Amino acid sequence: MPGHRKISEADLIEIENYITIGIRPPQIYVAFANTSGGYENVRFVRKDLCNQVHRICRGYKLDVEGAFKFFKELYVTDLMLYVSYRLMMITNSNIYFSMTSRAK
Repeated sequence: MPGHRKISEADLIEIENYITIGIRPPQIYVAFANTSGGYENVRFVRKDLCNQVHRICRGYKLDVEGAFKFFKELYVTDLMLYVSYRLMMITNSNIYFSMTSRAK
């Protein structure tokens, strides 16, 4: 029943770990089915998993945008600040970058 489909905190942590290493939602759902003893024993449906993955990825995007906004505002107030960033890798769900700052 839809009202009983809940993703537990432990499952959320596991989902986030899978996303971090680049595993896609269909494979994540298969992993949950394997560990719980079959698809009928998974406490949520694939759509719930996909919705949760989108929430997590949207949060990552906001984190990256927040970091850029912070350094941009800091640069306006402190003209001696030098900020450089390098985009390291983009996957389907993650953006990896490194950012350094120092005084000029």
